[in-house]
Amino acid sequence: VWVVGNSGDIFYSGDGGLNWIRQAAGITSENLYGIWGTGTDNIWVVGGNWTAGNTSVVLHCSSNCTNGNWGVIDVGVSGKPFRDVHGWAANDFWIVGRDGVAVHYDGSIWSEYSGFSSNHLFGVWVDSATRNAWAVGGSTSIFSPTSEIYFYNNLNNLWSQEPFSDSITLKAVSGVNASTIWAVGSTTAGGN
Repeated sequence: VWVVGNSGDIFYSGDGGLNWIRQAAGITSENLYGIWGTGTDNIWVVGGNWTAGNTSVVLHCSSNCTNGNWGVIDVGVSGKPFRDVHGWAANDFWIVGRDGVAVHYDGSIWSEYSGFSSNHLFGVWVDSATRNAWAVGGSTSIFSPTSEIYFYNNLNNLWSQEPFSDSITLKAVSGVNASTIWAVGSTTAGGN
């Protein structure tokens, strides 16, 4: 079990949560929000400074992760803190965050996708069978929060906005398969 938190905190438990070991101490002071991996030797962590809005961080461990073998990865995007990461394979995953940023990794190249609104993306989930993805987010305005859902069709390499409207900000998305997906949100304002 892995968890991430404020000020670069990464913790690992190999016994179901009874004992926790701090990982990557001092590698970053940024707040960390999302974690995903394909196994104990391929873990990705994302975050940044959402208050100032000008820093982002991606951390990766590709071997010996339970012993803190982490590094900082440059994905070619700056000034947009990241919020979540998810994929279906070590060479096919998405990172999303502030101002509608979405970044894809294909195992060798990082590609930033555009076409999203300027609202924030807080969550992403990828169906491993179809490799299709869903991203959620919206405006965090105190006066008029909004929600947005985007769908990525892996066959045509295209993101499109799904018809959905509500006065909440969607913060996370997950699923069982391509036809069973959940999204949760909040009516509370705030970018974090």
